[in-house]
Amino acid sequence: MSAHEVPITPITAQHAAIPHTTTVSNCTEPDPRLTQNSKDVEEERRPHAVAVATSALISTASAPPSLPPDFFAQFVSWKREVQALLHMPRYLFLVRHGESTANTNPEIYATVPDNKIPLSPTGDEQATLAGRHLKGLIGDKPVQFFVSPYLRCEMTFQKIREAFDPHQINVREDPRLREQEWGNYQDPKEMPAIIEQRRHVGSFYFRFPSGESGADVYDRVSQFLGTLLREMKKSCAPSVVVISHGITLRLLLMRYFHWTVEAFHDVWNPSNCEIVTLERPNNSPTFQLKTLIRSNTSKYIHEMPAEVPRPTDSPWIPAGNPTSSW
Repeated sequence: MSAHEVPITPITAQHAAIPHTTTVSNCTEPDPRLTQNSKDVEEERRPHAVAVATSALISTASAPPSLPPDFFAQFVSWKREVQALLHMPRYLFLVRHGESTANTNPEIYATVPDNKIPLSPTGDEQATLAGRHLKGLIGDKPVQFFVSPYLRCEMTFQKIREAFDPHQINVREDPRLREQEWGNYQDPKEMPAIIEQRRHVGSFYFRFPSGESGADVYDRVSQFLGTLLREMKKSCAPSVVVISHGITLRLLLMRYFHWTVEAFHDVWNPSNCEIVTLERPNNSPTFQLKTLIRSNTSKYIHEMPAEVPRPTDSPWIPAGNPTSSW
């Protein structure tokens, strides 16, 4: 035998005496230690197997309809809207200022700026009566006033507030409610020709020299309306009163009710201290117009009886002039 050869051990009688049944017995009856190890492995694998089976079952089963990803955000938004509706006022009153001194004598515009023109004695009486009427509608509940900064509107508010308890009133001045700007001063010699141009162009589009067009007023009234509606959706009084000017209030109605320009030209301005009522019945999200609005025809709103003189937004055109353009 060489040094690299491995010796082979011969099979002896001792090896041959190993019974065959022992080998069979070892195969049919596993070692208890091995059996316990298998059980431990099975117990460890069972949770994973259950999870896999459950996942497969869920993926193959018909799942119920799922909620949209933004469901809860939508629900919160809806809840806020409902709460906002509960805080909104029921009434919105639009009031034109009382008669001014320039309504009776237009030549005042030549020497006094429009924003400084006061009420006439008749305008004082109109405002006092309007205050009593509003008090009867509002009662003792809180009321929020929004007022144009022009002197005639401030004087109208002062007369109206006399009918209310001071503790129930809150007032805010808003420059966006000011009159349409006709220029710093109005020359009596030039104004008739300017008004004639306005009649041909239309009061919505015509722009006064150094002044505004109706469309300009529409834009700032739209901004005010947005502010007003946001304020209403917070904690607001049950009633809101807006004291402003004829064409400004007409444009506010146009903006809120989405009137066309044609409808705007057809509708008349409110009279001095006339109260236009908007109501929100049964917690409706929108206001409804409760006042009959005068117009040239019955095509859009309501036709005014012929015996009632037509008001005018131009002091240079006599009231009731059928050729004047609005």
